[in-house]
Amino acid sequence: MSKSSIVQDFKQIMAAPGFPAFFVFRVLAGFSGWMQVALIYPVLVFHFSASPLVVGVVIFLLGVPFVLVGPYLGSLADQRSPVALLTAGSVGHLICLAALGWAPSLEIFAALLVVNALIGTTGSG
Repeated sequence: MSKSSIVQDFKQIMAAPGFPAFFVFRVLAGFSGWMQVALIYPVLVFHFSASPLVVGVVIFLLGVPFVLVGPYLGSLADQRSPVALLTAGSVGHLICLAALGWAPSLEIFAALLVVNALIGTTGSG
């Protein structure tokens, strides 16, 4: 596949109605998800002085909502508006990430992370 073919394909995709906004949304959501992970572990270790066991438990708890709730939310997106689900998930991420900055204790921080992971199963982050 030549470089000009890739560029032409990308231009065709970007010409689809609504796709540019969706593309920007997904890039920003992906970046926010990366930033969330890159910032969680240093905060756990340096601010809350969490042990390796606590960090491991938190990582485990971040995956549990995807296994338990992910299939249900996926079917919900198929039945209802996926745009509304993505938008609600992004707003929920924003609220949770803002609340993480003011979490007064490790327990509240971990609970907010689990809620944020639960919101993340909507595909918004």
